[in-house]
Amino acid sequence: MSFLFPVLMIGIFVAVFGGIYFRRRRNQRILTEGDLTVALVLDIHQTGTVINQSPVMALQLRLEQTGQATRELNLRQVIDLGNIPRVGEQVYISVDKKNPNAAVYMGLVTALNSQAGIAASQTQMVADAASISPRLRESKTFGVATIQGMAAGTAPGATVFTLEIDSCVEPKRVVTIEQVMQNNPFRVGDRAYLFVSKEDKNAVAVVPLSLVGGQKLDPNNNRLDALVLGPQILHEGKKAMATVTEADEVKVNNGFLEKRGVQRWHLQFLVKPEDGSMAYAAEQTLSFTKPERVQRVCRIGAEVPIRIDWNDPHTIVTDPLAMGYPDPYVTVMDIYKDALAAGEIEQPK
Repeated sequence: MSFLFPVLMIGIFVAVFGGIYFRRRRNQRILTEGDLTVALVLDIHQTGTVINQSPVMALQLRLEQTGQATRELNLRQVIDLGNIPRVGEQVYISVDKKNPNAAVYMGLVTALNSQAGIAASQTQMVADAASISPRLRESKTFGVATIQGMAAGTAPGATVFTLEIDSCVEPKRVVTIEQVMQNNPFRVGDRAYLFVSKEDKNAVAVVPLSLVGGQKLDPNNNRLDALVLGPQILHEGKKAMATVTEADEVKVNNGFLEKRGVQRWHLQFLVKPEDGSMAYAAEQTLSFTKPERVQRVCRIGAEVPIRIDWNDPHTIVTDPLAMGYPDPYVTVMDIYKDALAAGEIEQPK
């Protein structure tokens, strides 16, 4: 046997099987590092190639993640006979973060969840999260909006949402989005949290209830929530001084916070804007995390710095930062984090 023969055999092996080997390595990397996405099967057919008795299938998919433009993706992959999807079905794919045109088919949404033994609540959470683009899911920027309208979308399980985005520093604005959300729990008039893109403020997605333990924003609570509008008005609202004219303690509706000493007061103020314009009366129900703040603010005649909503002069908060106190919204978040770490409250499932 000549020396050339084994060299030729190695070359033939690499040419025939090397591509398969490197595709498998690439696919494994995409599976572990890629972005989970839900896609709609537009077309599927066999390529005529069979590997280990499983056909290589050609798939044409449509990705409709909220927060990015709808696009199509073609891929070829070995798929075992029991896992081949049909046109019109929704599937999970993992998309390469380095190359958005490279992806790996993972399986049917319903079949994969069933095989993995995922609970119904977790199944909903995975599907809802996968329908939102990674740039929105990972932005860590949130908004809040009132749902003004809903209609059936073009994709299976999709809803067209008309949203009025609330703000204490900018004019309210209306955006319309289409978002896949199986078993949509929202109604017109509900307030909902949003994922907001840092690059484009009109690129938003409704935060599914499956990602927040199924809890809706309570319409009876203060509009100034602890995640979005409260911190926004505290840090960016218009500055002013106010005199407390009435102060009445009211019940704390949250038993968890009440046990930790949080107090709630209904206060009436005479607001004196910094620009010298006419003083006016306003009232607000506010929560206080520190007893010393209650003593400082919640008494008739107290002079306190406040912040005012740029869109609504009657929406105000006292300014603890100007009085030398810590940010109360950070304090509330820390209370919840400590309770989660101690096992006093359950992590949303």
